[in-house]
Amino acid sequence: MQEMGFIEEIKKLMQIEGMPLLYKVTVYGGLGIYLEDVKAVKSYTDKEIIVCLKKGELQLKGANLYIKKYFEGDLIIMGNVTEIKAVAL
Repeated sequence: MQEMGFIEEIKKLMQIEGMPLLYKVTVYGGLGIYLEDVKAVKSYTDKEIIVCLKKGELQLKGANLYIKKYFEGDLIIMGNVTEIKAVAL
């Protein structure tokens, strides 16, 4: 029996086996989020941020949102993020 890696196990549980991961989001419990592979920030307000990825866009909604750091594809957004939605994938 072959051991399954953590990401493969997550994909299996989510029934998305064989699909590439288009983006990676790490949520820090009500404080903010960390995004990888960001190409650009398309729009930015304190209630909504839309980011462009290699393939598609992510829409983040919440309150008191602000960009803490954006460098070489890594983006840290602080504030109360209430919704993350993939758009235009």
